[in-house]
Amino acid sequence: MPRKQTGNQAEARKAFGALLQWHLKRGTRPNASPGARGTDWSQLEFSGAVRVSGALGERTDRTVRNWCSGSALPSDLRPIEIALFGPEPRDAATDRNADFRQMLRLAFQRAKSGDGWFKPTAAVSNGWLRSCRFGDGFG
Repeated sequence: MPRKQTGNQAEARKAFGALLQWHLKRGTRPNASPGARGTDWSQLEFSGAVRVSGALGERTDRTVRNWCSGSALPSDLRPIEIALFGPEPRDAATDRNADFRQMLRLAFQRAKSGDGWFKPTAAVSNGWLRSCRFGDGFG
């Protein structure tokens, strides 16, 4: 029997979903500059990029939609990171998406553990994102 979600866990899952949705709407892609807006991802296109498929093997956007709404979490964050930011460089100092990657990892960890609500407020090092609060930056 699945564990009942706590209020914090539900909020943390919604926060992860909102952050993922923000990246999809913003068009975050591996070869784009971190400060530049790219071409929006459709949920179907993103499901193909992370290799999500339905019970019959067809490409489906339902899973991505569930992630973005907070009603489900991915079992593994790596395919999402690769689709959005590319593979992690061997030298962390050269990862131009390190701040975004870390925010997504933290949101995912908190959503899985139910350890509070993820609300990034610190400026990221590239300077274009000064303060993120839901309602004025992610949703």
